[in-house]
Amino acid sequence: MKTEKISLHSRVGWAYRTTATNDENGNLVIESPTRPFYIGTVRQVCDNIANDLTLNSLGGAYHSERWFVRKNKKWLAIDEPLREIKDKIYSLIRGYDKELEFKVE
Repeated sequence: MKTEKISLHSRVGWAYRTTATNDENGNLVIESPTRPFYIGTVRQVCDNIANDLTLNSLGGAYHSERWFVRKNKKWLAIDEPLREIKDKIYSLIRGYDKELEFKVE
């Protein structure tokens, strides 16, 4: 498993998906996004997420979220539980950490 470090000024991406499709067994699944929708610094992306009216209107609806980091002109998906990613991002924005390490695909 590879890891990448990011700081508050690193270029990151984030996306969500709400569309359900049938898997091979006929079950409805929401696939994870494969590329970022919002791109920028950590703070810029978090501001975009907070101001996304469609996302905010979902309420408790099922959706899939994913964070990305940019490395060698490629977007790499962060491969950690979403709750842990959000906790790390929060600590970065609040200044508790200067740099964080994430596992990527």
